[in-house]
Amino acid sequence: MNYTRVREKMTLFLEIAAVGLIVAIFILLCVPTKGDLLNAKETIVSTVVENQSVVASDEVLAGMDIKSGSVERSLYDKAGETETGKTSKRIALTFDDGPTPTVTNRILDTLEKYQAKATFFVVGRQLSHDKDLVKRAVSLGCEIGNHTWEHKQMTKYKKGALKKSITKTEDAVKKYTGYDVCLVRPTYGKINDSVKKSVARPMIYWNVDTEDWKSRDAKKIFASVKKENLREGDIILLHDLYPATADAIEKIVPYLQKEGYELVTVSELMAGEQMSLEAGKVYYSGREGGE
Repeated sequence: MNYTRVREKMTLFLEIAAVGLIVAIFILLCVPTKGDLLNAKETIVSTVVENQSVVASDEVLAGMDIKSGSVERSLYDKAGETETGKTSKRIALTFDDGPTPTVTNRILDTLEKYQAKATFFVVGRQLSHDKDLVKRAVSLGCEIGNHTWEHKQMTKYKKGALKKSITKTEDAVKKYTGYDVCLVRPTYGKINDSVKKSVARPMIYWNVDTEDWKSRDAKKIFASVKKENLREGDIILLHDLYPATADAIEKIVPYLQKEGYELVTVSELMAGEQMSLEAGKVYYSGREGGE
């Protein structure tokens, strides 16, 4: 037997086996399995979604002037988009005569729970002891409007006094929250040409009156909303003075959302319709012309 030849064959066999083993190890380590591919796919998708969310957030922030409370059209286009890509209907809840600790806080609790917004037309003299309520409203994305300093009928002010009442309330809101108030709701719904000139701000009325001040009954307040033939752009009048109103809001907010309405601030409502608010002009709704 030629042992030298046998040894050479054995050596060649071992070398081939070693190469095969190395190749097998390389395949096991470097070639992804089906599970690896699935994990990789999930990681890629997750990264893309996260990046898209960051971009969307940046676009929203870029479209909003947080200090003044004014928002560009692009923000509302995004905020109003539903899962189907369609724009949701918008409607504005407004509250007058507050803030008041028990009622306003309960209303804010409901708005926060359902991620809804509203506009609060505040009485200036109440802010010194209820400033935290206004701060909370602003933090939730709500809008603050002006309802004069002492809630006196606007047509009964002496010359110069109305302008002072409006400015004093604006200054108080600015002092306590940093928020610039730009909208006014006429007290008792009474105005004339002199008032328009003195106020020199966009004046927001309403086209749906719940008469909560009259009934002070939660069931009747809720029923007053349900019986209305509501449309996109409606402005609903309420008051954050009565416990019954806070009770009713707990039903009104989810009801309106179920009906397909997005609850926004008055300024958001107007911006969504590309309406430019003018000083001294009265607006009853967020529809074209403010009618």
